[in-house]
Amino acid sequence: MTIAELKSELSKYHAVLVEGPGASDTREAADVAKHVCRQLRAHWDQDPPPGTKLVVSQGDSPGPRGVAGILRIVGQEFGCTRCLVCVDESIDPTHAPNADRAGVALELRYNQMCKILEEMGVLSQLERGVDDKIAKDNRALMAQQKPILGPHVRQFALLQEVTKVALGHVCTGVTIAHSDSHLDQFKVSSFYEVGLTQHLIKSSSYVAYAETTS
Repeated sequence: MTIAELKSELSKYHAVLVEGPGASDTREAADVAKHVCRQLRAHWDQDPPPGTKLVVSQGDSPGPRGVAGILRIVGQEFGCTRCLVCVDESIDPTHAPNADRAGVALELRYNQMCKILEEMGVLSQLERGVDDKIAKDNRALMAQQKPILGPHVRQFALLQEVTKVALGHVCTGVTIAHSDSHLDQFKVSSFYEVGLTQHLIKSSSYVAYAETTS
């Protein structure tokens, strides 16, 4: 599929992503997903998204907890088409084979997303933003006498941010729901700050988890 064909295909969808803890999440996915769905419904009641909803996963392995489990439920709740974006095999040969493909109708690669950002002229900018956050986080970790972030953090932070910016550009829009009210600053999910700070993703595209008090 050429980039022009890909952009045409994606133009009919509104992308929906979930960011938060992965397999390390100890909460039941069904409970978290119920709350995420409630937040999404309230968000869309205020600002209905145009286009068919496309739930996008980014290579999370199948599992009963974490983002993979939550995405399955969100997709079922809203009757969404499912899309999978993985890093290219030349970068990590294990990422795509281990990804959750349940119900996936469209599978893409990181390099395809990068080409969209290259056309936009913002790929280098986003990469610098990710590198700057890694440097900042590593300084904080060293000050705490903790190990610095591994190289996988950069690759998957880029996968996360590049995918969102690309889909936000070519789809009818993008909605990103957080699955926790606190995202660890040293985890990949915290890199949402990069696209937001660079104004490549609108703050109105984000849906907070917002813990309930009742």
